[in-house]
Amino acid sequence: MIISLSILFSIPLVFGELPRLPNHIKPTNFALKLITYLPGYGYIPQPDDGKNMTFGGEIDIDLDITKATKVIRLHAKNSVIIEKGYLRSNNQDGKFDLFTIEKITESDEFQQIEIHFNATIAPGNASLILKFWSEFNDLPKGFYTSPYEDQNGDTKLAAVTQFEAYYARSAIPCFDEPSLKATWEVTIIHPDGTNAISNAPRAQILKNRDSELFKNFTGTVFEKTPKMSSYLLAFVISAYEYRTAETKSGLQVRLHFPPEEVNNTDEALDAAVKSFDYFETLLGIKFPISKIDLIGFKYYAHGAMENWGLITFQYYSLYGQYLSIETIAHEIAHQWFGNLVTMDWWSDLWLNEGFSTFYEFLGVHNITNGKIDYKKTTSAEVARYLSYHLHAKKADEKPTIKQIENLQFLDHAAFATTTYHKGGIILNMFRNVIGHSKFDESIRQYLKGQSYSTANSSEFFSYFKMPWKNGPSSVADFLRPWLEQVGHPLIHNCQEFDNGILRSIDEQVPIPIWGYQWDIPVWYMNSDSNKKLKLVWLLRNSTAFIIKSARINPGGNGIFRVNYEINPPKSIDESDEYKESRLTDAFALLTSKQINKQRYLEIVESLGELNDENQQILDAQMQILAIGDEKSIEKYENIFSSRTMSYPKFASKAK
Repeated sequence: MIISLSILFSIPLVFGELPRLPNHIKPTNFALKLITYLPGYGYIPQPDDGKNMTFGGEIDIDLDITKATKVIRLHAKNSVIIEKGYLRSNNQDGKFDLFTIEKITESDEFQQIEIHFNATIAPGNASLILKFWSEFNDLPKGFYTSPYEDQNGDTKLAAVTQFEAYYARSAIPCFDEPSLKATWEVTIIHPDGTNAISNAPRAQILKNRDSELFKNFTGTVFEKTPKMSSYLLAFVISAYEYRTAETKSGLQVRLHFPPEEVNNTDEALDAAVKSFDYFETLLGIKFPISKIDLIGFKYYAHGAMENWGLITFQYYSLYGQYLSIETIAHEIAHQWFGNLVTMDWWSDLWLNEGFSTFYEFLGVHNITNGKIDYKKTTSAEVARYLSYHLHAKKADEKPTIKQIENLQFLDHAAFATTTYHKGGIILNMFRNVIGHSKFDESIRQYLKGQSYSTANSSEFFSYFKMPWKNGPSSVADFLRPWLEQVGHPLIHNCQEFDNGILRSIDEQVPIPIWGYQWDIPVWYMNSDSNKKLKLVWLLRNSTAFIIKSARINPGGNGIFRVNYEINPPKSIDESDEYKESRLTDAFALLTSKQINKQRYLEIVESLGELNDENQQILDAQMQILAIGDEKSIEKYENIFSSRTMSYPKFASKAK
């Protein structure tokens, strides 16, 4: 029986938001059996058999139904062909009731289907069984193929998944929203001569030479996964080899590689082991799966993907001279921030990406034994973020917490610099405001309290208390203006006698909920502080704060620009990070007409000798001033785009 997908169905919409699945039907477990017709190995395509470069199988979805219904809505893209199916539910006599499918209707716009049954399904436990098939995707999303060379130099294909953000539905019918977490039991039937890996460890190999199903095929059965979101499901079929290392807690770290990279695995393995050792200790929670696989592909849309237990990478991020320890640290941080605790909805994606960006800084510090100092890294990230967003509000900037309007927005704008890098530097600022030990302990409580579940920003805020008498009233009151509006403050340091008056300046722009105002933690250093950092608050309801002549924001933990009326004494701070922030602040002030060119040149001259990176910034600024066109300004911003967005996953997603 072929069940046709027809008739566009109606979904009640909330204005400005992508429609969600109803909450009275939730999955608890997916049992997936998949056969893959991948050529070039044991499977040899037959003329007109219609199987080459396809996959298909059966999915058995255990459901918890809390309201009587005759219709079940879930996700499936129109490329997934459902051949037949039924529903089985427990009745009051302890027996099963079977429900047949009358019709399936679809919405191409939202990639959802509605399955209509022959009778009303009572509340309780049920199982939805669907048989389906599809084709490997030509694009690197969903379930697709990527080429590599075998030991003979022949081109082979690997089959790879990329399900974030909403591509699980392009390969299998499922409940494809992050809050609908469930366990997965996966069986992959793959051509002889290949290996299959998935999120969980291998439990069993199936091979029956007398079975037509297993002629030229092998079955790999995997253990049940932890409870997780559908976008984290992953499986790979290839003939890669692998090497294994072990962490202090006994976790098996397996690095998979094509034959040509046999001598380029040690550094990535070392970085992964160090990252797991570090994060397990810092976060106080052991990684819950007994193995982790890392594997790279040349045909790959992103820098990497944090699938729980199976991290996939863009080829050159994992092997050889272009190895990115930043990417490795970022994806391993995701195993806690995103996998163990997942954002409830994509509007709070910063709870995944902002956190993993921040912990990437700490992870790299650990991998390099402090040679890449996280304090300098975070300071540079602040300066570079501000410079990429040259003025306070770029026209294309989105807030860190953002409304998800449609699938196209989710695919692009949701994965933006404000989600990753601004989210990361906001966390760094917050950690320095409340103190490292208090922050770290609250994060451990957050992870334990939300484990195997989801969280939104409000739930995250609830794990913290603000410790100051003269600061913001709550964590939410402090962080929401930074997260929910674009831009950043400009602080004027005006000189009167021996005192500096700090004043926050807001531009005349349309007013959002927070009015483009922030509670600003202002760190400073002056002769009275003995070169030690002090903190004062410039609150939304205050206009000024008086301190003696000082260097504002040494260490670069605050996310704001500073306009000094008079240059602070050189003796206070002459670091390269300080010079970079002064250069970029001065240029932003000049191009936004806050200062004139003479004042800009005075600032440049006061900085003295510059290192190579700062000289590159100055040269670019001078070129713009000489040419004076918008394309030159774009090139200047791209200096910081390439530096700040060195994390390849973000750079490719942001397009």
